[in-house]
Amino acid sequence: MGLAQCCLDRDIVHPGFIVLYSPLVTYHPPGRNSPVQLDHSLPAGIVADFYRDIQASFDGQMIVMKNLDPTEPFGPDAVDIPFTKELGVGR
Repeated sequence: MGLAQCCLDRDIVHPGFIVLYSPLVTYHPPGRNSPVQLDHSLPAGIVADFYRDIQASFDGQMIVMKNLDPTEPFGPDAVDIPFTKELGVGR
């Protein structure tokens, strides 16, 4: 995300979008011996802070795949399209 934003800020050639695959699913809590949390019980605020930060600090398009659902609504400029296998829900 940082490299893409740097390119966008400096008008350096970049496709204008990035894809993040499971950025929160493999979250490690602080500490050398902390176990990987593979379930959905992240520390309070981590998920909300992640989505809040990417909305505030990236000017391009971002596709986030295989991740935890947002805990708060997106801002007015964001579009959330869930990809599901259910007819009539998302894509």
